[in-house]
Amino acid sequence: MTGRRRDADRADSGFTLAEVLIAVVLSGMLVSGVVGALATSFNVFNNSVATIAESSDADVIATLLIQDAQSAGGIDVATADTDPSLGISLTDDGGCTAAGTLVVRFSWLDAVDRGRRVATYARTPANALVRRSCVSGRPPSDAIVGSAVSSAIATCTPVANCTGTPTGISLALLGSGQNPSSYTVKATTRSRPQVRSAPSAPTVAFSVFGDSRNPECPSIDLAGRAMVTVVGELVAASTACRSGPIGGARANLLATTIRTVADLADPLAGLPPPVADCSGAAADPTPVGRNAGSPTVYRRRITIRTDTVFDPGDYVFCNGINLQRGVKLSGSGVLLYLAGSSSELRGVLDLTPPSFGPRANVAIWASSSRTTISGGLEASLIRGIVYSPTEELRFDLDRPINVAAIVASEIRFDETGSIRIGPVPTLIVLPGSLPVGTQGIAYPDTRMSATGGTAPYTWYGDGLPRGLAIDVATGLISGTPTSTGSSTVTITAVDPTGAAVSARLVLTVNSPPQIADVVLPNWTIDRSLVTLPLVATNGTPPYSWSASGLPPGVAMDATTGALVGTPTLAGAYTLDVQVTDAVLVAARRTFTITINAAPTVPAPTISLRQNRRFSNVPVVVGGTPAHTWYPVDLPSFVTLNPDGTISGRAPGGAQQVVFTIGVIDAAGAIVDATVITLDIT
Repeated sequence: MTGRRRDADRADSGFTLAEVLIAVVLSGMLVSGVVGALATSFNVFNNSVATIAESSDADVIATLLIQDAQSAGGIDVATADTDPSLGISLTDDGGCTAAGTLVVRFSWLDAVDRGRRVATYARTPANALVRRSCVSGRPPSDAIVGSAVSSAIATCTPVANCTGTPTGISLALLGSGQNPSSYTVKATTRSRPQVRSAPSAPTVAFSVFGDSRNPECPSIDLAGRAMVTVVGELVAASTACRSGPIGGARANLLATTIRTVADLADPLAGLPPPVADCSGAAADPTPVGRNAGSPTVYRRRITIRTDTVFDPGDYVFCNGINLQRGVKLSGSGVLLYLAGSSSELRGVLDLTPPSFGPRANVAIWASSSRTTISGGLEASLIRGIVYSPTEELRFDLDRPINVAAIVASEIRFDETGSIRIGPVPTLIVLPGSLPVGTQGIAYPDTRMSATGGTAPYTWYGDGLPRGLAIDVATGLISGTPTSTGSSTVTITAVDPTGAAVSARLVLTVNSPPQIADVVLPNWTIDRSLVTLPLVATNGTPPYSWSASGLPPGVAMDATTGALVGTPTLAGAYTLDVQVTDAVLVAARRTFTITINAAPTVPAPTISLRQNRRFSNVPVVVGGTPAHTWYPVDLPSFVTLNPDGTISGRAPGGAQQVVFTIGVIDAAGAIVDATVITLDIT
């Protein structure tokens, strides 16, 4: 029995579910023997009741830790990707809060419960270690797995705080008895988390069981030139037709395995449909896609004309649904149950089905009417099962469609697009934005790329401005746009397996930049100059400014286009100004500016006649108009007018009057104490 105790002290080697179940049974059958073995591993050898209780706790904790660590994580059957919200955490209880302090949380996708399961370990103030188990749709259940635990610390490998993808976990515990014992239990995690499948789901990606009304015809009709790729196994019931169950362009069907069986029953025949009342004339809920019940029922035929996001839930369309071309219907946790009249889904689908419940992983269920699904202007992604048990399911393929699985009585593929049936991978188109273009200027070469699929990719571009195109093999967008405006461009990448992804991006084309016409102010030498910013129109902001031919001492602000500085040399200057926009398209314009010499006012002597009115203008030499005049010591009979004229009425008596005035030019240059002599005779 000592070997049993050592299993709690070392990391387990990867137990299977059967081994875990055996361990749980053994922990109940062999308590007395295990207790003795566990006691020998404690720091203090003591056969007290407290020590024996702690050893029993350690065995229970070890068994449950192995179970939870092996379960943690999960792979979404619809995408084949690991669910990042599942696994091990030391800080997030995942909505499964237990009383006390969180020690560790495990969460996984459970095939039996058909949903998310969480197990949290918490240490209570009463020194108990509690394991709480939570399952979607059920009340939580608690179990005391340690009754005398004063400390419990969880650490992971290779990262102690359990971030990333842990390969193992250790739980270090300290007892709280009179002779506290410390011990560590360990467990490894699975190298690949478990995959949760749909209830009664087919074991193949594509299952067609034939048309019971006309069993001698092909149940799979490749009517057009569309490429059909099945990642996994295709199983179809045989028919009496010469071509077997597959008719049409057989070369356009690629599958990992194609298997024909004599009699194939509907693998989802036992799946319960949503319970809905399609009778009566009650008003349909609005807006479309808002969860208004369980399920939400539409009694009239529904037409969707604008992009619509559905709330999680089951939706029953009693008289079918019409999704118009180019319109996007998206939602997570959504089942579309199509009853009554035929349905036309000719837009873009981006659907993730419910992950739990009786119809988990079913995205579209056509119960009694023919359903047509057509690729819109971008790739459709249906991450669940499309189920059509009684009527023909038709795909009119234009842009690619990815669907996780198809179960149908008969199916027809038409047109020239492509469909991939199998796990829907997560592809990403890069870059996430497109550069701005300029009308009449070559668009900057922009090469699209994709991650998550298998190179090389085939590229499509819808909505590109006139003059631009995308290279189907390289994803290079190039050309010269001939018009302006903003366009929503749909870029689609398809890999050799049919995996596809689309991205809606905005591409803006502007007119080339122009420089608005303005008159630069003339200025005066040695006076500080700051002009208003120049103005650029069109183009793509922000702009960068430069100029040549500037007066000495003056520069151009590269951000605003304003002239700044102190000119040091008078003269007339012709400036060559250039503005460059954000996409390096430039425009040029010439401007003129005159730098004047500093102003002076000659000291005049003005002759006046006694008792006569007069009006005279002092002369300014140099400077920059307009001038502002101000008095200094005017005689009482002299008026200084705003325009610089002096006027008044000369007094009687011959005399000579001397006074001063001042002047400021437009650049702020000042001439003080200009002497005026009036000679009155």
